[in-house]
Amino acid sequence: IVGAFVEAQLVGYGVISRPSSTAARKLMPGNIRNADYSRDAFMDGAATHPNYRGNGIYSLINAARGDYAERNGLRHLVGIVHSGNTNSLAIHLQQQMVVVSIHDDRDGPNFFVHRDLKYTSTPCGAFSRRVAIQDIDQHRAAVNDDLVGWRLEVRDNEIDLVYDRLSIFVSPY
Repeated sequence: IVGAFVEAQLVGYGVISRPSSTAARKLMPGNIRNADYSRDAFMDGAATHPNYRGNGIYSLINAARGDYAERNGLRHLVGIVHSGNTNSLAIHLQQQMVVVSIHDDRDGPNFFVHRDLKYTSTPCGAFSRRVAIQDIDQHRAAVNDDLVGWRLEVRDNEIDLVYDRLSIFVSPY
C-alpha cells in the first residue's frame, strides 16, 4: 500500500498487489493472460481525500506503484478504471498505460488498463480511431480490432478516447 500524508493525516492511498485470482486473469487480453503471472502487478484501488484533489496526489501515488513494480522486476502493470471516471483514466494514460479491454461488473463497464514495464510503445498513427467516452460498444469494437486506447481528447465539449495500434520498442534497461 502506498500512502500520502499531510502532517499526520492520510490524504491518499493506492494498493498494488499480485493478480493471483483466476477472475483477475480472465480480464487480461490473451497475450497478457498467457504470460508469467509471477511478474505482474495489479493496481488494486486508490483514492484521494476530496479536500486534497487537484494537487497531483493521485498521479504521485500511481507513479509510486509503477516505480515499485519496476524496482521489483515485474513485467506488467494492470488495473481497472470505471468508464465514468475520466480523471482517473487520464492519469493512467499519462503514465503510459493503455486501455486493452472492456469489462462489465455490477457497477457498469470498466476499462482494463495495462503498461508493459519492459517495452516502450508509441502509437502508429495509421489506425487511429476516436471513440466517444460513453460509447461502450465502440470501445469494445476497437479493442476487438486489436487497438488500444492511449489518449483522451476533448472535442466539442465531448471526451473521446483515441485508439491506435502500438509500435513496440525494447527498453534499454
